[in-house]
Amino acid sequence: MIRAIAALGEHHSLERAKFLLNQDFPDIQVIGEAEDSKTALRIIEGLKPDLLLLDLQLPGFGSLETLKQISYQPLLLLMTTGYLPLIAALERNEIEYLLKPISREEFAKTLQRTQQRNQRVQERLLAALRSAEPAPHYLNRFIINHGDALRILPAANVHYIKAAPGGALLGGFAEEFAYPASIEELAEILDPQHFCRIQRDCLVAPARVRKLRRSPWRKYTVQLSDNARTVLRVEHRFLPALQKIIAKR
Repeated sequence: MIRAIAALGEHHSLERAKFLLNQDFPDIQVIGEAEDSKTALRIIEGLKPDLLLLDLQLPGFGSLETLKQISYQPLLLLMTTGYLPLIAALERNEIEYLLKPISREEFAKTLQRTQQRNQRVQERLLAALRSAEPAPHYLNRFIINHGDALRILPAANVHYIKAAPGGALLGGFAEEFAYPASIEELAEILDPQHFCRIQRDCLVAPARVRKLRRSPWRKYTVQLSDNARTVLRVEHRFLPALQKIIAKR
């Protein structure tokens, strides 16, 4: 039995890959999954799979850094979107890859070729990725379960994110929306220029800061530009980073 980990940045791609493996490759068992690079690296190092299905646009610190930090060489099935410089680099170096969205036929062919060619993490692969690494792929929208429907919230519309039991709350709207990820996880996959930590358990969008205030006791708060004019406390250790981003705007 081949043990596999699927590290794909889009949930529907992750579920599609798992389905195809289950249907067409009974000798491959998915033992772990991840939708961001930090989680991927942790479970890859912890479980040491034989096969790694890796999204080359993995959110977080990216696929290249993930591959550089892996301490051994699993078999690799690479997946990517139509990012032309990256595709050109892969083809120039004769590296197998699969384009998303995932087709059943192409998935089977690419996986078989990957196994036949014994494609693993090697300097040739790292050099190809390094030469055409796309910009970091940050989360740019939140998909929220809202009643009987799904609601899509652009990250640019969120004013603040604070920790809550079971995940986080997205604020700046008429109501706060629950999202199933921790502040630590979100800090890894959101653009650090668009979301800045102001407390251990709270992120704020600097573009939504209306005022940065200091009290006579040198306590800092931010007032946001939402309808409620939300006021949040700023811990001193996070103040310099916030001021630096605000100063650029």
